[in-house]
Amino acid sequence: MIAENHRILRQSLKSFLEAKGLEVVCQASNAKEALSLAAKIRPQIIFLDIEMPGGGGIASIRKIARLSPSSQILMLSAHDDEQYVRDALINAGAIGYLVKRDLVQDVDRAVRAAVIGKRYVSSSVACITHGSLKVACELHGIEVITGKTPNAATNRSRSNYRRD
Repeated sequence: MIAENHRILRQSLKSFLEAKGLEVVCQASNAKEALSLAAKIRPQIIFLDIEMPGGGGIASIRKIARLSPSSQILMLSAHDDEQYVRDALINAGAIGYLVKRDLVQDVDRAVRAAVIGKRYVSSSVACITHGSLKVACELHGIEVITGKTPNAATNRSRSNYRRD
């Protein structure tokens, strides 16, 4: 599922994912639609914009987790600030944080990491996962795979990469 208020980005991401052999089962342009669709369809992976109309993406993560606990949420954001990453990964429980400008280079690794239950952050915020955010992640038992330091687990997951 793609929950993104910018239609062009939503359509581009859909085309990109489908070109990789993945099925986009639904799309939402606001938080209300995202919550309704997540509860009804229970998609495996949800790309969720951090600044959705009708309710912020951070608050929506918590709600989606209750409505569709098996869904893995990859947060989409224009922000590369540590606080946004911390809020999404640690405070709200997203499986990944993707900076929109990094989508083309990071989306495949992010999906593969999410499928095996590993956290992922975009390459442009990888440097902050080596400072105080890294310590916070470790305290919460969160292992983070970054776009700059591919982990062998993501390479091994290619054979288990579900394309549905």
